[in-house]
Amino acid sequence: MSKLGSFKTPWLIKKRRIDHGLPTFSWNSLRNVEEIGSGSYGSIHRASYDKETVVVKKLKGESSIAKDRFLKEAKLLFEMRHESIPGFLGFTENPYSLMMEYVMFDFQPFGIEKSVTNIGEFYHFIDHEFDFKSFADVFVVCIRDVVNALD
Repeated sequence: MSKLGSFKTPWLIKKRRIDHGLPTFSWNSLRNVEEIGSGSYGSIHRASYDKETVVVKKLKGESSIAKDRFLKEAKLLFEMRHESIPGFLGFTENPYSLMMEYVMFDFQPFGIEKSVTNIGEFYHFIDHEFDFKSFADVFVVCIRDVVNALD
């Protein structure tokens, strides 16, 4: 008698979506997706979603460890609610991505038609394009706001 005769064919079970307790979105619902940054961990995209400009961080890695860390980051961002921190808007597994409010610093209150989206652009603008010695007082306010946000 063959030993293969008692072999049972395994059942294939379709993966179910896991509810992570996070708001979700569909990557296919994003419009005008533009990569604005990239690193070894992921890429950052500016996009339109429901007529709003948003930022989407997309995971590059496919390992279960990378996905677990990314999900943990999404949960932490979702739980952090503060006026000084851009709001978490959603998470998706296909592809692993998280969506947040798009925030920029606007120089318009100073009479200048310019906005920047990261600290590097901000420093370059105030150091190389204009003489912003008067910004020294603003830095103190910015630092205080950051410290208050960490409390």
